[in-house]
Amino acid sequence: PSGNLGISVLGHIDGVGSKIGHKLLDGHGGIIQNIANATQEQLQSVEGVGPKLSTRIHSFFRRDWR
Repeated sequence: PSGNLGISVLGHIDGVGSKIGHKLLDGHGGIIQNIANATQEQLQSVEGVGPKLSTRIHSFFRRDWR
């Protein structure tokens, strides 16, 4: 399932474990591409994702996910 792929991808980001990964996916329709396209503000709308973590997530998808 795509959710498992999403958790696998998100696991490469420092500070994103299974719990936060699942919350990110739940908050973005279960689609990793939605997380990749999200703004930092949208990422921070997920419980447990603050400014520093949203920066890491956002940077990961801009730098490493293409």
